[in-house]
Amino acid sequence: MDVVAGNIRKGLAQLRARGFEVLVIDPQYVTKMLWDDRAELSDKMVRLIRDAANEAEVNLFQRWALMRHWHVQNNVSFEQLLDTGDPDKLHQSDWSTQQISLALKSAMIKAVGLTA
Repeated sequence: MDVVAGNIRKGLAQLRARGFEVLVIDPQYVTKMLWDDRAELSDKMVRLIRDAANEAEVNLFQRWALMRHWHVQNNVSFEQLLDTGDPDKLHQSDWSTQQISLALKSAMIKAVGLTA
């Protein structure tokens, strides 16, 4: 995990040094990342990405937290969040992808001070 963290930080620093505006999007909240011992590792990865984005002073879109909120607070089932045809339970559904896209669009519009 330390190697991954170092590589993320290095990549973000390189992009920022070249003057790029950067938006980091953390992982999707899906069952594959919650099975067995993956939940703890997934949480750690989400924190690692958040910390790297904060240190590099780049934008972070918290897809993990948003999807978790839908599931835990809004009772959106994993069947709705995930592509039901995906045996790995790793990929988002069309509905979930559309909702993430709309939330990201809204966040970007708000960040530049426009109205939708």
